[in-house]
Amino acid sequence: MAKTGAISQDKILEVAEAIIALKGIKNTSLADIAKAGNISKGTLYYYYASKESLVYDLASRHFDRISRKMTKWIDDIKGKVDPEDLLRIVLENSIEELQFDRIHLYLIQEIITGNEELKVNFIDRYKEWEGMFTKALSTIYTNDLDETSDEERATRVGDAGMMILSLLEGL
Repeated sequence: MAKTGAISQDKILEVAEAIIALKGIKNTSLADIAKAGNISKGTLYYYYASKESLVYDLASRHFDRISRKMTKWIDDIKGKVDPEDLLRIVLENSIEELQFDRIHLYLIQEIITGNEELKVNFIDRYKEWEGMFTKALSTIYTNDLDETSDEERATRVGDAGMMILSLLEGL
């Protein structure tokens, strides 16, 4: 990034993501990010007064990217997938499109080591993703669950959505 007046938060986050992917959150300082982005520390501090605020924005950006990928994937399978093929398709798509990169792992590490604000954000997003899968699964499994009660259908579809999300996270 060149030293110009055209520096944006998005560019700073791109640089921060690249540095953090190499060094981790704990081993990356704002000075490292400023140096890698070829910007002054003052300019960086104008946008981010603390590393925590930068990490929070980086996490939001990362979670938004995952949500967009999941939404696209779910939209692509609606009405086109037999229940028997669902697991195979989930695995193929997760390997090709939904791979959680090192940033995801570093964010989880940050949560585990006590970043409560990030933890709350992650839990909210996880619930959002679970809801996305549950909604998609309810359209796929409508015929298979016709003879079950609404409560049992919701439980079974919700459980399946959580299992798929857990599978993706594990990959």
